[in-house]
Amino acid sequence: MRKPRARICTREATPVQVAAVCYRHDEGTTQFLLVRTSSGRWTFPKGRLEDGLSYAEVAALEAFEEGGVEGKVHPRPVGKYLHRKESLRGASKDVTVLAFILEVKKSALPAESHRTPRWFSATEAKLRLANRRPEKYLRGMERVFDSALQQIARKHAYR
Repeated sequence: MRKPRARICTREATPVQVAAVCYRHDEGTTQFLLVRTSSGRWTFPKGRLEDGLSYAEVAALEAFEEGGVEGKVHPRPVGKYLHRKESLRGASKDVTVLAFILEVKKSALPAESHRTPRWFSATEAKLRLANRRPEKYLRGMERVFDSALQQIARKHAYR
């Protein structure tokens, strides 16, 4: 059986971004890394597609640039959610965000120092993600987070 090739990102007409749901598991607890947006909200490290990189590779790159973390990214998305992207000119548009789980193995200071990455428990991370987000955008993000929690719990139950 042939192994499927990783999808390579290209510019698309529909705006798409990629996020990394970064976590670390230590002594029976799981923590999630969130970063601050320019508006002060907490979110997953995410960004635009990069020519020549797979979606999973973009997720790992964003985790490194915004969160200062490196690790093993799962090659398949855990889900997707809708995000409202605001421009500096006041315009806004909806963007689909594909989310990938990344198990953090190493951390340092992020390249984007204004992001102020911070670790939260699962409960606290979910509360921070929900803060000041309209319901339309929150539901999908919560589905992604819950799906990530389930996959992580399954993975660590078998270790």
